Amino acid sequence: MSAIRILVVDDSPEWRGLYSDLLKQERSFDVVGNASDGLAAVPMAEQIGPAVVILDINMPRLGGIEAARRIRALRPDTKIVFVSGESDQDIIDNALRVGTAGYVHKPRVWRELVAAIQSVLRGERFVSPGLDTAELGKTSELEGIR
Repeated sequence: MSAIRILVVDDSPEWRGLYSDLLKQERSFDVVGNASDGLAAVPMAEQIGPAVVILDINMPRLGGIEAARRIRALRPDTKIVFVSGESDQDIIDNALRVGTAGYVHKPRVWRELVAAIQSVLRGERFVSPGLDTAELGKTSELEGIR
């Protein structure tokens, strides 16, 4: 069985490194590239044809939601998983409307990223549990992360 090819896109080099390190622990995953914004990610996704793209929402030059639209137009079989600190329900809804298969809240990435990727590869949608604004305000693990 060949490895699942994954493209990692986030404007923070620290987050890109974290995702890559986390994903490299899974033998079935192969991080085939990374980009610092959506503008770089779109042609990269078209060229390398990853099975999954991990996308941040707020990035310079071209944000994640528009990048997801463009990637889906070029590579409709590619699964998009947003990993974002955004917890606003309207933003999450907009992200999911572009054909995104998953949404992981950044504070939960250690626990949920691998499960999210596995879910979307099975054709399921994954959204971090409790991602509604009322619950987020009560969650202590989110303090200090925005």
